[in-house]
Amino acid sequence: AFMIGDRYHDFVAGKANGCTVVATTYGFAADGEADEVDVLLEQFQDLPDVVQRIVNG
Repeated sequence: AFMIGDRYHDFVAGKANGCTVVATTYGFAADGEADEVDVLLEQFQDLPDVVQRIVNG
């Protein structure tokens, strides 16, 4: 499972539930909030590639 979010609380919730955490860089996160995520999503159109990487390990 994975969680996509743009704020610290999204990332914490994802990790707490055992998800791979994907942070959007175009959301509302302040500098440093996304330091502990698994994947950064720079652009929405990159989502299919990110999902494929997560699924394939």
